[in-house]
Amino acid sequence: MRPVDPLDRAVRDAILDSLEWTEDFEIDRLGVTVTGGVVAVSGSVASQSERLAAERAVDRVRGVVAVVNDLAVIGSPSPP
Repeated sequence: MRPVDPLDRAVRDAILDSLEWTEDFEIDRLGVTVTGGVVAVSGSVASQSERLAAERAVDRVRGVVAVVNDLAVIGSPSPP
């Protein structure tokens, strides 16, 4: 396992901050990895608009060179 690049870690932290401010989806349902500025976003969202909002939030972070959007649209979560 190779060590995490400090720049990738900083980009990931900035992405998570950006996603927290985007109210269109639940951040705890997302996974974010960064390698060489390439960001992979995974997990699930309730709608296509949430999927696109997440991608836009990631893409506007400084240091992101590409976004791989692997978010699955599964619909709204059931209430507890």
